Amino acid sequence: LVHDEEYTTKVHSIFSLSTGQKFAIGLMSPILLPIGLAVSAVVAIPVLAFLDIKAVRKKLASEKHLAVYREDKAQYMQQRVATAMEKFSERANLHQYVQAKMKNAEEVLVKLDKAIPMLIEVD
Repeated sequence: LVHDEEYTTKVHSIFSLSTGQKFAIGLMSPILLPIGLAVSAVVAIPVLAFLDIKAVRKKLASEKHLAVYREDKAQYMQQRVATAMEKFSERANLHQYVQAKMKNAEEVLVKLDKAIPMLIEVD
């Protein structure tokens, strides 16, 4: 337990309210509590409504994709593959993919570059 004078003063000041102050808090709490709940509800309802609308939109989009898939599975898959290939073949995406695949080859070449002079020296 830390005995900081400022902390001790703050703790004791909470309990050193006068009887009139305690009475005022007791009278105001039935009024302030519902007001606090109402304010929090006013703030929370739009946020929750927005989240719910977002979830409904996502669900509708998912159901739409599923309905299109059920109508013609082959056509749907061809369309999805074409879309994926378009995104994949964009220069930035393709560059990132090639860089990731070439990283292992680069590491092997760096190791060989370091090992070959050592092997020549040993012979």
